[in-house]
Amino acid sequence: MNVEREIQSLLESAELYMEDAFREEDLREAAEKAYLAVTLAIDALLMSKGLLRPKSLYARKSAIGKISKELGRTYSSIVEDLHRSCFYDGQCDEGILKVRMGEARELVKRIISELIKA
Repeated sequence: MNVEREIQSLLESAELYMEDAFREEDLREAAEKAYLAVTLAIDALLMSKGLLRPKSLYARKSAIGKISKELGRTYSSIVEDLHRSCFYDGQCDEGILKVRMGEARELVKRIISELIKA
C-alpha cells in the first residue's frame, strides 16, 4: 500500500472508531475506541510529515514531541486517562472521561481537516 493510501485508510479508521466511541455504552470500551482513534490519526499525521508509522507508544510519543510539544502533552493525557487508567486499570472517572473524549474528538477532527486540505 502506498503512503497516501495508508494515510487515508488510517484517517477513515480513526473517524469510524471515534464515532463508535461516542455510541459505546461501556465506559472502558468507549475510552479504548477513542484512544485508538487518536492513535490512528496521529500515525497518519506523522506519516504525512515523512516519518515512518511508529511501532510503539514510546516511538509515537517521541515523534510527536518533535512536531509539537502541545500535541505531545495532549496525546500523553489521552493515553494516561483513556487507555491506561480507564481501559486497563478500570478506573473510569466519568468527568475526566468526558473531557478527554471531547479532546480526543476535537484532535481527530483537527488532524483529518489538516490532512484533507494538504
